[in-house]
Amino acid sequence: MLHTTVKTSPATPKDVQGKVVVVDAANVAFDDATGQASIRRLKLLEAALNATGCSQVIFIADASLRHRLGPADRKQLQSMIESRELYQAPAGTSADEFVIDLARRKDGFMVSNDRYREHTGRWRELQHRLIKFLIIEDEVFLSGIEAEFDKQKTSERELSDDSIASVIQGRTSSWFDVFVTVPIISLSGGLVIALVWRLSLAGIFAPLYAFGISVLGLSLFGAALSVLVPVALFVTLFIYRWFMRDDSVSGTNARETHLRAYAAVALLIWTSALTMLFLYLALATASAPSWPVTLGLILGTGPALPLIGFIRTAARFRDFTSWLDTTLVVAVCVVAVGWLAAGSAYLYALAWSDADGTDRGFLATIIALLVIQATVVLTLWVITNLNRARA
Repeated sequence: MLHTTVKTSPATPKDVQGKVVVVDAANVAFDDATGQASIRRLKLLEAALNATGCSQVIFIADASLRHRLGPADRKQLQSMIESRELYQAPAGTSADEFVIDLARRKDGFMVSNDRYREHTGRWRELQHRLIKFLIIEDEVFLSGIEAEFDKQKTSERELSDDSIASVIQGRTSSWFDVFVTVPIISLSGGLVIALVWRLSLAGIFAPLYAFGISVLGLSLFGAALSVLVPVALFVTLFIYRWFMRDDSVSGTNARETHLRAYAAVALLIWTSALTMLFLYLALATASAPSWPVTLGLILGTGPALPLIGFIRTAARFRDFTSWLDTTLVVAVCVVAVGWLAAGSAYLYALAWSDADGTDRGFLATIIALLVIQATVVLTLWVITNLNRARA
């Protein structure tokens, strides 16, 4: 079995995955440097094309090709003809027309370094379908192909650059991002909620009072965050390793998909829960915080992480990173956590309503919570998809 390395040019990428590729066999087999033809060059090119994810490779050769080959290669050529890997054009005719027409009929691509001077009137179509090549020893260079293995390498690079997924993978170099970036997002959201609430109760002209009231909650929230975020990450890692022991889920794309899904869901849910916890603590003035309610909130929200993780893994969404699938999953998370936030905010509003029973600030709190939910989702989406969008 031949092992070959294939490299591609980034210019005018052609996505050949799932497409038929028709090869001008005589053009590929002939080596200009040595002036000889060999079947080995066809095999190298075939291996390279198969690596791109194309559905079928069809060789079409001039009848004169066998006269350029040595005895051993002639036997291989005959074997390829008998197995219908290679088709031979009728004697006295060029294979070019057959290559072009077959590629057009199959809506596929063709591989050749021929300039096709006799087909200048069809150059626009040829340029769209034509793939140039260069073979240097065992390396095959294909011009303008968006290869499947290149997508996988890009995914690996994106995964290594993704701070959230890096932490889930266990690379400690990104712990700084988790303990700085995520807390800043959460603390900012909690502070905004506390300010909106306090400004609505104490009056719009009392910002200092509102900030002072939220300092205690800010400190307690920061302490809770420093403990609960690592817990969420370790739970996520445990779930990932537990389900990835199943060999039915394999491959770079599947692993990347699971990592991104678990990381996004974990941080979304826990950041939301901690934001609500901070809201609760920040609103405590003369009365002591009701820890049973707070504990109930955390215990009620926490199980959503392994539950969603289990559903996500059981579903085996291979194309989770597609826009539609990602949007649906994130939307479900937002709705679920949003309802938890709204219900909790309603209880908080009742607990801290004025003596006359009016729930001032309730609407403002609901709006603020939904804004924070949207901010968290958008931030996670940007972090996990920025490199993909650039690619």
